[in-house]
Amino acid sequence: MESEDNLLVVTAGRFLFGANKGGMTMNTQGWIRGMMAKNMEAEKFLHHVTECLCREFEMDLHVRKFEGEHVIKLGEHECRISLEKAAELQQKSPYALDRYLLDQLRAKGFEFEVTRSQYIRYCYGVFEKRFN
Repeated sequence: MESEDNLLVVTAGRFLFGANKGGMTMNTQGWIRGMMAKNMEAEKFLHHVTECLCREFEMDLHVRKFEGEHVIKLGEHECRISLEKAAELQQKSPYALDRYLLDQLRAKGFEFEVTRSQYIRYCYGVFEKRFN
Protein backbone atom coordinates (compact mmCIF):
# COMPACT_ATOMS: atom_id res chain seq x y z
CA MET A 1 0.00 0.00 0.00
CA GLU A 2 1.33 3.42 -0.96
CA SER A 3 0.04 6.94 -0.46
CA GLU A 4 0.76 9.92 -2.68
CA ASP A 5 -1.03 13.22 -2.06
CA ASN A 6 -4.73 12.35 -2.14
CA LEU A 7 -4.22 8.96 -3.76
CA LEU A 8 -4.21 5.66 -1.90
CA VAL A 9 -2.89 2.74 -3.95
CA VAL A 10 -3.58 -0.85 -2.93
CA THR A 11 -2.28 -3.80 -4.92
CA ALA A 12 -4.79 -6.64 -5.08
CA GLY A 13 -3.91 -9.61 -7.27
CA ARG A 14 -3.59 -8.62 -10.92
CA PHE A 15 -4.95 -5.13 -10.50
CA LEU A 16 -3.89 -1.90 -8.92
CA PHE A 17 -6.75 -0.02 -7.34
CA GLY A 18 -6.44 3.66 -6.57
CA ALA A 19 -8.88 5.55 -4.40
CA ASN A 20 -9.06 9.28 -4.87
CA LYS A 21 -11.61 12.07 -4.44
CA GLY A 22 -13.46 10.86 -7.53
CA GLY A 23 -13.87 7.30 -6.26
CA MET A 24 -12.22 4.04 -7.25
CA THR A 25 -10.22 3.54 -10.45
CA MET A 26 -8.71 0.34 -11.81
CA ASN A 27 -5.20 0.05 -13.22
CA THR A 28 -4.27 -2.99 -15.28
CA GLN A 29 -1.02 -4.43 -16.57
CA GLY A 30 -1.15 -4.95 -20.34
CA TRP A 31 1.58 -7.59 -20.46
CA ILE A 32 -0.19 -9.71 -17.85
CA ARG A 33 -3.42 -9.49 -19.84
CA GLY A 34 -1.53 -10.63 -22.94
CA MET A 35 -0.30 -13.73 -21.12
CA MET A 36 -3.79 -14.44 -19.82
CA ALA A 37 -5.34 -14.08 -23.28
CA LYS A 38 -2.86 -16.54 -24.77
CA ASN A 39 -3.10 -19.15 -22.01
CA MET A 40 -6.62 -19.17 -20.54
CA GLU A 41 -9.52 -21.26 -21.79
CA ALA A 42 -12.06 -19.10 -23.65
CA GLU A 43 -14.88 -19.45 -21.13
CA LYS A 44 -12.62 -18.69 -18.18
CA PHE A 45 -11.20 -15.66 -20.01
CA LEU A 46 -14.72 -14.43 -20.81
CA HIS A 47 -15.61 -14.62 -17.12
CA HIS A 48 -12.42 -12.75 -16.23
CA VAL A 49 -13.26 -9.97 -18.71
CA THR A 50 -16.81 -9.65 -17.38
CA GLU A 51 -15.43 -9.45 -13.83
CA CYS A 52 -13.15 -6.62 -14.96
CA LEU A 53 -16.15 -4.76 -16.40
CA CYS A 54 -18.07 -5.28 -13.17
CA ARG A 55 -15.20 -3.84 -11.12
CA GLU A 56 -14.60 -0.96 -13.51
CA PHE A 57 -18.17 0.29 -13.49
CA GLU A 58 -19.02 -0.85 -9.94
CA MET A 59 -22.29 -2.33 -11.18
CA ASP A 60 -24.03 -5.66 -10.77
CA LEU A 61 -23.06 -8.10 -13.49
CA HIS A 62 -24.69 -11.40 -14.40
CA VAL A 63 -23.43 -13.95 -16.92
CA ARG A 64 -25.52 -16.91 -17.95
CA LYS A 65 -25.62 -19.40 -20.80
CA PHE A 66 -28.72 -19.33 -22.96
CA GLU A 67 -29.26 -21.11 -26.28
CA GLY A 68 -25.55 -21.61 -26.93
CA GLU A 69 -24.56 -18.05 -26.09
CA HIS A 70 -23.39 -16.22 -23.02
CA VAL A 71 -25.76 -13.47 -21.98
CA ILE A 72 -23.98 -10.66 -20.15
CA LYS A 73 -26.03 -8.19 -18.18
CA LEU A 74 -24.29 -5.14 -16.73
CA GLY A 75 -26.76 -3.09 -14.75
CA GLU A 76 -29.80 -2.78 -17.01
CA HIS A 77 -27.87 -3.37 -20.25
CA GLU A 78 -27.49 -6.75 -21.88
CA CYS A 79 -25.46 -8.27 -24.72
CA ARG A 80 -24.79 -11.77 -26.06
CA ILE A 81 -21.72 -13.53 -27.34
CA SER A 82 -20.98 -17.07 -28.45
CA LEU A 83 -18.01 -18.85 -26.94
CA GLU A 84 -16.55 -19.19 -30.46
CA LYS A 85 -16.69 -15.41 -31.00
CA ALA A 86 -15.19 -14.82 -27.55
CA ALA A 87 -12.30 -17.21 -28.34
CA GLU A 88 -11.71 -15.51 -31.70
CA LEU A 89 -11.52 -12.07 -30.06
CA GLN A 90 -9.33 -13.43 -27.25
CA GLN A 91 -6.74 -14.56 -29.81
CA LYS A 92 -6.99 -11.32 -31.80
CA SER A 93 -5.67 -9.11 -28.98
CA PRO A 94 -5.69 -9.05 -25.16
CA TYR A 95 -8.44 -6.40 -24.93
CA ALA A 96 -10.47 -7.18 -28.08
CA LEU A 97 -13.12 -9.09 -26.12
CA ASP A 98 -13.50 -6.26 -23.61
CA ARG A 99 -13.92 -3.74 -26.42
CA TYR A 100 -16.45 -5.92 -28.23
CA LEU A 101 -18.59 -6.27 -25.10
CA LEU A 102 -18.31 -2.55 -24.36
CA ASP A 103 -19.35 -1.71 -27.93
CA GLN A 104 -22.32 -4.08 -27.67
CA LEU A 105 -23.37 -2.51 -24.35
CA ARG A 106 -22.88 0.99 -25.76
CA ALA A 107 -25.18 0.10 -28.67
CA LYS A 108 -27.82 -0.76 -26.04
CA GLY A 109 -27.52 2.66 -24.42
CA PHE A 110 -24.75 2.11 -21.86
CA GLU A 111 -22.74 5.34 -21.63
CA PHE A 112 -19.08 5.82 -20.67
CA GLU A 113 -16.04 7.80 -21.77
CA VAL A 114 -13.20 5.89 -23.45
CA THR A 115 -10.76 7.94 -21.38
CA ARG A 116 -12.38 7.15 -18.00
CA SER A 117 -9.55 4.85 -16.82
CA GLN A 118 -6.38 3.15 -17.93
CA TYR A 119 -8.32 -0.09 -18.34
CA ILE A 120 -10.88 1.42 -20.74
CA ARG A 121 -8.13 3.27 -22.62
CA TYR A 122 -6.35 -0.09 -23.11
CA CYS A 123 -9.60 -1.56 -24.46
CA TYR A 124 -9.84 1.19 -27.06
CA GLY A 125 -6.13 1.61 -27.78
CA VAL A 126 -6.09 5.16 -26.43
CA PHE A 127 -2.58 5.80 -25.19
CA GLU A 128 -1.35 9.08 -23.81
CA LYS A 129 1.62 10.54 -25.66
CA ARG A 130 4.01 12.71 -23.69
CA PHE A 131 6.40 15.12 -25.29
CA ASN A 132 9.30 16.58 -23.32
